[in-house]
Amino acid sequence: MTRRAMDPERLERELYVARRTIVEISPEPVRDLFRSAILCGSIREATDWERRAIDAVLVMAEPVDNGLADHAYCPLCGRGSSAPYSGGFVYPEGLTRHLEGRSARRCPVMEQVWGLCIDAVWASGNDPRSGTPL
Repeated sequence: MTRRAMDPERLERELYVARRTIVEISPEPVRDLFRSAILCGSIREATDWERRAIDAVLVMAEPVDNGLADHAYCPLCGRGSSAPYSGGFVYPEGLTRHLEGRSARRCPVMEQVWGLCIDAVWASGNDPRSGTPL
């Protein structure tokens, strides 16, 4: 590997740009909310933001009628449950777990936007727990 390829600052910039690109190509109904992820200054603000983001994504989900129970594919990444013949995640519980990362496969879009949010908390210069300046 070249020294340039291993430059941590360059890699951090590239990750930030990649995450911002994900935000900019996200579905229009959540794009402004995703853009606001970089405004979080504490863990509490970040978790409040995450809850609002998940609620907004749940509203976007289109139910799939599979004859068993309400299911929906993730409107961000298109994934569904790994269970055979499921036709998406159980809605809203399974889709919520997917978006929160409480399942084996967290939504990769939410994971990256959450990364922006957490990076913003650490970059704020505030105490991550209280949000007050250090």
